[in-house]
Order: sequence, then C-alpha cells, then structure tokens
Amino acid sequence: MHMILKKASEREIERLKQTAINDWTTMMNSAREEGIKEGIKQSRLEVAQKLKKDGFEPEFIAKYTGLTLSEIAQL
Repeated sequence: MHMILKKASEREIERLKQTAINDWTTMMNSAREEGIKEGIKQSRLEVAQKLKKDGFEPEFIAKYTGLTLSEIAQL
C-alpha cells in the first residue's frame, strides 16, 4: 500500500512540474510576442518621425507606417 501512495505522489509531483513548465513557456512566449510588437511599433514611430521631419504629409506617413494621424501628430 505504501508503494502505491508513493507512486501516486510521484505522479502528482511530475504533473505539477509539467504544469509549471507549461505555464512558464506560455508566459515567456507571450512576453516575446509583446516585445516584438513593441519593437515593430517603435520602428514605425522612428520612420514616421523622420518622414515628418522631411516634410511628408501626415496622410502619406499614416498610409506607409500604419500609424494613425493622431499618433503622427504627437511626434
């Protein structure tokens, strides 16, 4: 009987470890995706800033950067 409880306990520990690994992996993937999105957004803002400085119309900048006119106005 003792052996059965030990095996059940080992299975539960293994299940908890796997759950923790899965949760950590999900969290890291989410953080990575957010970082990529933020990097893309930052690049678009930098390009828009340069285009605005060079005198391009906000509508043109919006069309090619995907930024809103409001975002461009704040640059």
